[in-house]
Amino acid sequence: MTQAYTSTVIAPIHLAAAIAVGAALGVLAMMSGLVWLAAAIAVVMLATGLHLSVVRCAIGPERIVAAPGMWGRGRVIATSSIADASTSDLTWPHVFGLGVRTTRRTTRLTVRPGRTLCLHLRDDEILRISIDDPVAAHRVLNLSTPTRRETS
Repeated sequence: MTQAYTSTVIAPIHLAAAIAVGAALGVLAMMSGLVWLAAAIAVVMLATGLHLSVVRCAIGPERIVAAPGMWGRGRVIATSSIADASTSDLTWPHVFGLGVRTTRRTTRLTVRPGRTLCLHLRDDEILRISIDDPVAAHRVLNLSTPTRRETS
């Protein structure tokens, strides 16, 4: 039986902000008499909020699938392409890439502060993913106990 780990992380603050901004813009559009525009704004802001506030991750012994949002296939990464993995504890500024070491080959799928899985790929890309339990993810990847790295 193949061992697997799945995680869906939702950032309610991001979603609430998208709803609030969408509602405010919708009210302004309705005050202008553009009801159709208010409805369109509400739909676009809700879809954007869902996309930016959710990260899905499925880890198996041979591959990782990581995706932003509630829909879509996501990115498939072979576990053989992982050179190293670690965990970080991100703060709110770190979630947005502020105060963390980045390169042009850094990909962030981070939606909330807290424990984050950091994958260091063989092609020098760093992939940060918000997940619920990085230790369980390491176990599935058959990696040693995760090392803690500084985020800055």
